[in-house]
Amino acid sequence: MNTGSIKNTAVKLFVEDSPWQFRLLAIMVFAFFGGGLLLDTWASQIPFPDSTKISEEIDKMAVEFTKSKHESLTGSAALLYDFAKIALGALIATVTQSIKQITKSPEDENA
Repeated sequence: MNTGSIKNTAVKLFVEDSPWQFRLLAIMVFAFFGGGLLLDTWASQIPFPDSTKISEEIDKMAVEFTKSKHESLTGSAALLYDFAKIALGALIATVTQSIKQITKSPEDENA
């Protein structure tokens, strides 16, 4: 089997013959997971303020703001990961249902 044949088979299975629910769930899984990775990356790039400021009060406020921003981004990323898990579960259920329908024999339909 050559690469072109594999590509054609994959396109046929996952694009042409797949129901719209499968495509939507696949897009949702990648979007939620990618969004979580993006937010985690942004959370890791938040610079902590240096300690050469004028006042300790300003330092405390800057550190608290930075902490809250980091926690907010991390919490949002965790939420997106949870959504990705839910969408992945639904995607797996959709795939198993379609496999069950494809492999159903004519005797099963008559029973």
